[in-house]
Amino acid sequence: MASNSMKSRLSIDKTWLGESMSMIAAPELTLIRPKQRVKDILDGVLNHGNLAGGEVYHEVHLRHRAPKRETVKTFGVLNFVAGSIPDASLASWAASEKLFPWVAVAAPLTVRFAASSEPESDNVQDPGKSGEPGRLYSVLPLPIPTGLPVHIHGLFSISADRSRLHGLGDSGVHDDRPESWNKFLFSQMIPGAWAKLLVNVCQNCQAQDLFHLWPTTTSEVHRWWYGMIRAVMDIASQNDDPVWFTELGYVSLQDGLLASEAINVQQKRAFREAELRIIYLTDELLEEARQTLGGRSLRPRTVYEGLRQIRSFEHLSSQSKLVVLEYLQHEIPLTDLAALQIFPFNDGIFRSLTSPPIFLHRDIFDKKLFQRQPDSTLDTDQVSGATSSWLHERAKEDDSIVRYRNPTDLCDYFLNHIANGSSDTLAFDREERSMLSEVWEWIMRHCQGDLPLPALGSLWLVPLRDSGVRKLIPSDVSNSATWFENGKGKEIALKIIAVDPSKAPKLVADDALSDVALQCLLAFAEKESLLRLKDGNKLEYFLKFLEEARILLQNATEDVKDSVFCMVKELYRSRKGININIDTDVLRSLCIFKEIQWPVDATGSSTMIRSSTDLTRNVTFVGMRKLVPLPLSSTQVFLEATDEWARSLFEDLNLVRCLGQIQILEELVIPALQDSSYEHMTSKFRLDVTEMLFQNYFRLSTSAQACIPSLPVVPLERRKEDQSLIFACPVDVVDPHQSALVSLYFEDEMTVPEMHFYHRFSGVLVSCGMMNRVDERLVLDRISTYARKQVPFDVVASRAEKLLQSPICADSSRPDEFTQSVRNCVWLPAQSPERSHSLTNSFECRDSDEEPFVGRVWHTLPFRVEQSWRSILGWQNRIQVDVLMSQLVRSIDASDVPSVEQTLFYLDGNYAFEDYVRRLSGLNFIRSSNGLFISPAQACRDGGERLMPYLYNVDSRFWSDHVGIMTHANVPKIPDLERLHDVQKALESKGALDEADLDVAVEIAHIWGSQSPESFYSLKVPDDTGLLVDVYSLMFNDAPWVSDVNRAVAHPKLSRAIADRLKMQPVSDLLRNGDLGISDIDEDEFNQCEEVADGIRDTLDRYTRESTFHEYLANADDCGSASAVNFLFDGTSYNTEHLLTTDLNSLQGPAVLIHNDGGEQAFITLN
Repeated sequence: MASNSMKSRLSIDKTWLGESMSMIAAPELTLIRPKQRVKDILDGVLNHGNLAGGEVYHEVHLRHRAPKRETVKTFGVLNFVAGSIPDASLASWAASEKLFPWVAVAAPLTVRFAASSEPESDNVQDPGKSGEPGRLYSVLPLPIPTGLPVHIHGLFSISADRSRLHGLGDSGVHDDRPESWNKFLFSQMIPGAWAKLLVNVCQNCQAQDLFHLWPTTTSEVHRWWYGMIRAVMDIASQNDDPVWFTELGYVSLQDGLLASEAINVQQKRAFREAELRIIYLTDELLEEARQTLGGRSLRPRTVYEGLRQIRSFEHLSSQSKLVVLEYLQHEIPLTDLAALQIFPFNDGIFRSLTSPPIFLHRDIFDKKLFQRQPDSTLDTDQVSGATSSWLHERAKEDDSIVRYRNPTDLCDYFLNHIANGSSDTLAFDREERSMLSEVWEWIMRHCQGDLPLPALGSLWLVPLRDSGVRKLIPSDVSNSATWFENGKGKEIALKIIAVDPSKAPKLVADDALSDVALQCLLAFAEKESLLRLKDGNKLEYFLKFLEEARILLQNATEDVKDSVFCMVKELYRSRKGININIDTDVLRSLCIFKEIQWPVDATGSSTMIRSSTDLTRNVTFVGMRKLVPLPLSSTQVFLEATDEWARSLFEDLNLVRCLGQIQILEELVIPALQDSSYEHMTSKFRLDVTEMLFQNYFRLSTSAQACIPSLPVVPLERRKEDQSLIFACPVDVVDPHQSALVSLYFEDEMTVPEMHFYHRFSGVLVSCGMMNRVDERLVLDRISTYARKQVPFDVVASRAEKLLQSPICADSSRPDEFTQSVRNCVWLPAQSPERSHSLTNSFECRDSDEEPFVGRVWHTLPFRVEQSWRSILGWQNRIQVDVLMSQLVRSIDASDVPSVEQTLFYLDGNYAFEDYVRRLSGLNFIRSSNGLFISPAQACRDGGERLMPYLYNVDSRFWSDHVGIMTHANVPKIPDLERLHDVQKALESKGALDEADLDVAVEIAHIWGSQSPESFYSLKVPDDTGLLVDVYSLMFNDAPWVSDVNRAVAHPKLSRAIADRLKMQPVSDLLRNGDLGISDIDEDEFNQCEEVADGIRDTLDRYTRESTFHEYLANADDCGSASAVNFLFDGTSYNTEHLLTTDLNSLQGPAVLIHNDGGEQAFITLN
């Protein structure tokens, strides 16, 4: 293959609008120009019989300059000339058409962008990936875009207008040689040139992905270039051309593996590190390449075959090895993969599987246990879950390459990595003991419930209480050991041994194993005597253990001894009913029984004392089924026997007599309470005893119950200053639920049970006589305490008040001594009439209900007593009239309206009017409408409002509330003549009356005229000077304009209505009768006298309407000072009752009023 790479500069320089394009040549090249070479090849083929043809490859650089930008495009161009045409007929036709087999393919390689002023700042881009479509050329460009990544030149058979190629659908054409010629170019010449172009580009460029220069696929079968990709790939494959890009360089199709470019990054990295030549293609190219002869796809098998050629895998990273392993395990058997060094081991090294044994951990327990054997164990934590599962499946199917460990492997591992020796017992450190537990865990998991003694019997698998570990099967039979299952037995054994480890028997240290492992060991021991293990959880073996450790047990702590006793009880219970021999003397000699004592010092400890004892002393041992505090006894020792199996142990074996709770209370507690033995014990113990007594009160015998009320068994509520509880008898305490009773006591009085105790036993306390109501005993105790208690008044008062407001239990047989004591005792918290506080008796005292009647005379309580107290205090009788009258007088003096009214109510409700009305007549006890207190002589129901301050109206509510008293006190409904006459006398004595008294005098005249319209004897009315004169000597002045009446007239305040009612003659009558004349105030020269109506009428007759109004205007003008005249129409008809004469009636109708603002001068002018 002839191939030349040349760069030449053509003498082409075109400029458009400031832009230019030129070709760039490399002046240092000395080869012949590519164009000349093409011509020489064509000349040899056409003229000199050169049948080989030839090709020329060169690169072309096109520069395009713009004002501020320069672009340089690089193309790889290959010209290919064939030496001959296989078809002679086609060759002859081509020669006649002057067509010859010459094609060229130009592939865009790079595009460089730069600013014109900064040529150094290049920006290179691959043009093939920019999507610029290729075209067809035939010397000159054809208008036929191909969509291919290259431009194609050829001497095609084209139409005359150069718009299309001949063939492929030409209709009506009988000569098929043009189509055959074009077909020859596209099926042979152009694919060959394209393949040669790719070879030259790959040779002249750095290794890079150039698949974008390969033909693209198309589904348009009518295109000449349909199938171009297949043709190019076939030629490249046939020629074994290294045009396939891999990350390790260009290779031929046969030397690479075809793969999708979508493969994950980890696999790409792994294959690159393994130096596998992988050709990554798009899906379209990959599909075509797979159909090409010689193409091999990337598969586990092809990868495996490539890896087999690698001598060492050291250059692969750990991650890449894992990726390769996971990739291959899907298809390659483990027998084939075993030779590859891609398997991770626990020591961090990757190895092959050719050096057995190779182990695989079953689980995390295997991994933890066999961690000291990392070089022979695969590390499955590094591989994926799928790979791990695959390895486990292979191990289960065939363990010749990889396998799980068996008991024999465990034995070898134990002896080589954990422990080894010659004696039955070895000392293990902490780590080795920890691994011992793991070994047992492995045995539990993988020995299927069996203990393979042949394989494991020689291992040190039995942990002892110290750091020693015994062989599973000891060589010496004396090396037996006792074991206890995890629980109380184990704890007891360890505590006993801890007293003196040097004297301790051998015990299995079951805390070194898990519960499951321990159970497994014990189960094996039950079946296999060779293990030399005894079950310490059985009573017979436990007693033997205690017998052996008796000295240790005696020196053990109390809690250890307690535990031993509990263990004996439990084992006895578990073995009850089974025929076993128990040595009671051994039991009696053991210091494991619990003696109970309670401190006798009342100020000492309140904690019960337990101490261990044996049963060998010469006293009576009493088992207590219930721990009830008891005083010390010199003849009895009390043992704890609270649980059933302790009692069963004591009684079944005839060790101790046990008493129940009721027996203890009746036989031991009550006698101790009666002889005061409990007074020396702490409050807590006493409280415990009392609680038990009350809890079981109704279970006690009748005789025992009768003792309780008089025993000090009730704890009282503790005060702050109390150091300990105080106990009282049930009959001396008060029910705290009855808060009213509790409040009757002072704070320093201890009378209330402790609240928690009360809530629990209130019913029993009531049965035992606890006070829960107000009765004679409680009352006498309280009032005597109140009378003598030296505390502030309000402290006593508050409690006495609560007592007086509490009902006393009804008792028909209440003794007189009780009533007299209550009445005589000075204990009532009263308020004196002077409003001071003091204690008093009941004789001159009442409660708040009667305070309005007696509060200003007697002592009163500021509250209301409960009804049942009234008869006891003697307050059921009515209050004497003398006391009520004294209360009334003092209330009136104090203007105490409520007290006055309440006292009147009381009088009215409890006494007849005759008993007190006479004594009321001299008192100002009546409330007037203006709030004053007045006497009956000053009062009337209505009509006195204008007669004050001589007579008053009674307040309407006061009248309605006390109408009976008002009636019997002779208070009239309205002022009568007698009272009016008394008021008139009072006024007459004053002489000329002032305005207020004038109003009173006028009102007297008004009322008198209403009550006695026919007789006015002794009635006096004020005249115009304000003096009171006889009504018959006065006239009513209804003509005030008359200047001189020459008669005595009534005061102007007296109305016409009152005057008419009093039959007083009006002045107008004198005028009508002519007894009085009207003098002309103008006194004209004629000294004429006429009636007013006649004068007005005469004036109107002498003037017309129009002239009358003109006259009014003229009068205003004559005035001189008038500036306006006003006319007002009044359409009202006025009353004619009081006119001077009846002739004026017609003038009381509608009228016109004329006014001007000329002032006084207007009247003069009008006149």
